[in-house]
Amino acid sequence: MDLVNSAADAPVHADATTERLSRWMPRSRTLFAFVAIVGVAALIPALTAPLQLDDHRHAAMSNGTFPDPRRATELYDFVSDRDRAILMDRGVIPWWSHPHLTIRFFRPL
Repeated sequence: MDLVNSAADAPVHADATTERLSRWMPRSRTLFAFVAIVGVAALIPALTAPLQLDDHRHAAMSNGTFPDPRRATELYDFVSDRDRAILMDRGVIPWWSHPHLTIRFFRPL
């Protein structure tokens, strides 16, 4: 007898869940839209912010004013075999750095 009652209660429970979910969905869409708009609005000032830290190095690499010319795919190669001595002479890296120092970050797009 309990099996019959529990089977009969299952569709009612599913209907109640569906009803609660359908009442919640419009609010969740509104909440999602609100959070997305606030997130985009919070990031807008970053588009007009001045260059910071390594942005200057990336700009120099892009403009060709960095000691060693770089291609667009090498913007995250900060110290390589080609320019280690130049950077050490200019004081960008310390004189006591390892003779084979390379600093290369892998940043796939």
